[in-house]
Amino acid sequence: MAVRPPVGYPGVYVEEEPDRDESIPGVPTSIAAFLGRTSRGPVNGPVLILGYADFERVFGDLHEDMTLAYAVRDFFLNGGEQAYVVRLFKDEQDSDTARGVLPGSPLTLEAAHPGDWGNRITVEVTHPAADAKVPHGLAARGLTADDLFDLAVTSENRKGRKSRERIRSASLHEDARHNRVDLLLEQRSTLVRCPGIEDDSGARITTRPADGASLTLSGGCDSDPLGEDLAGLMDADAHAATKIGLGALDDVDVFNLLVVPPDTRTGRIAPATYQQMMRYCEQRRAVCLIDPEPGLVQAAERGDLGAEGRAFIDSLMNDAAANGAVYFPRVMAPDPLRAGKVSVFPAGGMIAGVIARTDATRGVWKAPAGVEAVLEGVAELELKLDDGLNGVLNSLGINAMRDFGVTGKVVWGARTLRGADELGDEWRYLPVRRLALFLEESLFRGTKWVVFEPNDENLWARLRLSIAGFLTGLFRQGAFQGQTQHEAFFVRCDATTTTPDDIASGLVNVLVGFAPVKPAEFVILHLQQKAGGAS
Repeated sequence: MAVRPPVGYPGVYVEEEPDRDESIPGVPTSIAAFLGRTSRGPVNGPVLILGYADFERVFGDLHEDMTLAYAVRDFFLNGGEQAYVVRLFKDEQDSDTARGVLPGSPLTLEAAHPGDWGNRITVEVTHPAADAKVPHGLAARGLTADDLFDLAVTSENRKGRKSRERIRSASLHEDARHNRVDLLLEQRSTLVRCPGIEDDSGARITTRPADGASLTLSGGCDSDPLGEDLAGLMDADAHAATKIGLGALDDVDVFNLLVVPPDTRTGRIAPATYQQMMRYCEQRRAVCLIDPEPGLVQAAERGDLGAEGRAFIDSLMNDAAANGAVYFPRVMAPDPLRAGKVSVFPAGGMIAGVIARTDATRGVWKAPAGVEAVLEGVAELELKLDDGLNGVLNSLGINAMRDFGVTGKVVWGARTLRGADELGDEWRYLPVRRLALFLEESLFRGTKWVVFEPNDENLWARLRLSIAGFLTGLFRQGAFQGQTQHEAFFVRCDATTTTPDDIASGLVNVLVGFAPVKPAEFVILHLQQKAGGAS
């Protein structure tokens, strides 16, 4: 309560009182995280991407041997709006970053990031005229035009598009401070870096590059294939310490969908690696989208889909399987790098986009499937499923993608990896699981104000009011079953949930229950013919 000012005369006093009711905002539900190889960009550092143009600017364009760029493109094409991208890199070469020495000086420049892209970077040096005006800050420290040089940096991608930068007033002078060439490039260039201003003997370089000197960097190499286990970069036990692979996502505040496409067009991801990814998703309250084994198509063609599908599901199963979802089959789409020829691609990026689109239009509690869940950019599916095969997949907890002609290619399943009929799991349905994760994360973040508050009935009442207000808003949007709030959810926080021993230990316990709306997978219509004249 605000401190009351002294009352000195008869009249009306107006005082502002702070609002003690803490509202709980819902967290975003459709931020995707992508991991894999790209042609350029920072390694093992998550970068927020708001569109495919962003991705091209930071990580380069499509690459025939790297599937990640296709997956990110498909995500935004199908309705995705935000994504974090982590570039993975496996180096078995002596050097993977393009570099070169500027003529007239032992000064070395290198590409900002490893990869073959750096071999298409050129640098040109120009000296300012002797009587050119020197920036005031440099002139005040005694630098003249003879201490400065400019760099024109050009990078060309595989399509011939060029990016240019102009770095002015670089220097090797000991008093140049922020204009020292290595610091200046780090601040202003996205293309090149100067690893140091010492020569091979360790002596400081003082000779500026020759006027008109030109250099094309060389020696850069792309990442080697990561392999089925993604070169061990997904080790969930080591991710926190190494900050590589999954560990790079520790620096991301929130993400909801994890997409790691097979490293190559014909590759696969080992089931053990998927299990690590699902465990990490469980920690982060996210869902891992799993691509099917390439051999399942052949199994379906020879009539062994049930057996092969069960074996595949069994290989993935672990205690975090409720945070995984499998979609079958793969998709076929025109490939710009093969003159528009239709090629096979994993569908993880597309599925993530469909989920994001469904969240935006209907809510996280709506199953991302049905006639609204159209796959954009798909020419055809790798295998056209009939009702019989769809039934086999559904019973195993594998989500089908179907081609219904005029309706288009659509997602026709909404189950988690725990969705097999025989399991009868409470997390069978993907929208139910994702709604629970959304509630957990929102309540976790929205109740941090409780810490160090007096643990008494006043706090419990405020908690009940805050959480019930949040759930009421979701109930009105259709997130829960029931005709009334009493039927839809409950919040308990009182002396029955928090005992005197809990209070002595500094604990407050809140019990929240909700009745999720489960998808109507099977709609049964009972038809009866009415006989003429019958009542």
